[in-house]
Amino acid sequence: MASKNPMTPEPAQITSTADRARLNALALRSRDARARRTIARLREGLLSLIERVPLEVITIDDIVHAAKVSRSTFYRHFATKEAFVEDIAEAEIHNLVEHTFPLLSSADSSAACMAVVNYVSERRKLWSILLNGGAAGFMRSRFIKLAAQVGPGQLDDAPLALPLDLGAAFGVSATVEVLSWWLRQPVPIPLEEVAALVDRLAVRPALDASPA
Repeated sequence: MASKNPMTPEPAQITSTADRARLNALALRSRDARARRTIARLREGLLSLIERVPLEVITIDDIVHAAKVSRSTFYRHFATKEAFVEDIAEAEIHNLVEHTFPLLSSADSSAACMAVVNYVSERRKLWSILLNGGAAGFMRSRFIKLAAQVGPGQLDDAPLALPLDLGAAFGVSATVEVLSWWLRQPVPIPLEEVAALVDRLAVRPALDASPA
């Protein structure tokens, strides 16, 4: 009878290893889900605070109290309040780009501009802080970087008048300037007027409105 290779696992061992792998995967997904829920609670806590208190005076203790989590839980995810705000900014930029860039490939760029303005208007307090507060520089740089990353996939059918990287940098910078200006105004401006400004100053120069 041929001798059994001692390195060959028994079927029971294979099953046990597979079970452990599945359990590890489930545990990892569970931890990821808990982490997402915790971060969502922290974000909701901060958003509830900035409706009443300026961001610069909000402390980590304020945030964790509003989110009903411990201080150690906060530090498991973020080293500082600034890192937390940057994470929120990153998520907001990603959501905005994902929702609006596909619209730029249509013939009607005004629809994309209106979508941008509506999105920001619904989160006006947060975007006012992100664009006109301490995160403004981060917002601009990340916005441009993400636009350049997403653009090649989303703008393939768009009639571009500029090279993609230049158009993304120009369009995003101009859009940020218009939005920042709008959010600083003490008197409300109709959203349609803001969208028209974004279209005329930021989008149209980068898109060829009359392709050959």
